[in-house]
Amino acid sequence: SYALEPKPLTCKITPNSIANIKLGNRLNQIKTIYPTSKLTRSTDGDGVALVSLKVGGQNLAVFYAGEADPNSAVNLSKKITFIETFNPRCQSTLGIHAGMLVENAAKLLGGIDEITLSEIESRQYVSFKKQPNHFLYRIDYCGEFKNDERVTKKYQLGCKIFSIAIS
Repeated sequence: SYALEPKPLTCKITPNSIANIKLGNRLNQIKTIYPTSKLTRSTDGDGVALVSLKVGGQNLAVFYAGEADPNSAVNLSKKITFIETFNPRCQSTLGIHAGMLVENAAKLLGGIDEITLSEIESRQYVSFKKQPNHFLYRIDYCGEFKNDERVTKKYQLGCKIFSIAIS
């Protein structure tokens, strides 16, 4: 007899949810959606208190829920105000996902509006002419900026979406 393969993890991105977890949900509601999930404290380069979600051994998403101390235990009663995914299995209705070439996403979203460079961590974000409200597309440091510019439309060949966030 054949062993049943585990169902591959699928994950939808909508304007108000990633992986069925909605903005405004409390962190404790994640266990209702993913009973075997692991929630762990994480942080970013700015020292912001984040919560990481791992399901079936895969990192699925990162949440910001207004917590102040990145060294404290996760407060499961807090409301989620920001969700970010780096997982390529998480896709929008158009199929846009982390790891996708920026040029392919641009074809689906009406072209590039601009690429911006954040001040503190020098993260790069691309915005598209027809992107949904509340979506934030981070790219993998492949924007081409001149001198002290913080805005461009130019990017390197092979430039990819690093993450997709909603807020």
